[in-house]
Amino acid sequence: MGINLKDTAAGLIFCSIGAWFIYEGAALDRGTADRMGPGFFPPVLAAILIVLGLIIIILGQRSSDRAVGQVSWRGLFLTLAAPVIFGATVQGLGLIGSLSLTTFCAAMASRRMTLLNALVITAGLVVFSVLLFVYGIGLPLPLVGSWIRI
Repeated sequence: MGINLKDTAAGLIFCSIGAWFIYEGAALDRGTADRMGPGFFPPVLAAILIVLGLIIIILGQRSSDRAVGQVSWRGLFLTLAAPVIFGATVQGLGLIGSLSLTTFCAAMASRRMTLLNALVITAGLVVFSVLLFVYGIGLPLPLVGSWIRI
């Protein structure tokens, strides 16, 4: 049994990114648990990323290299495009339109996804997100943006 260099490298990258976020976020005000500041949540996510990286490194030491296989360019492109689409359209389309477009785009990244399943997932996630973020938490996100005339 050898060392899987790809997994080890990926784990090191995860740990490096996590450490960088902890370092950069150290100057932000963390606040308290009931009054969180902008620096409260990023270190938590960074620590989780570091732990996952360490697990991947350990598992990479216990397995041998495998062939990578064919890259799914469609999946890679659509998965990376989804958060960019959300950020670019949330103000203009509003939460419902932007999240619909983003979720559908991300769902179609899989070659096994059918059009009907993607639409069901999109509808479910949009309803859940609107209920949670707008009505539950009270985030001031417009449901319909300025690009849509009703």
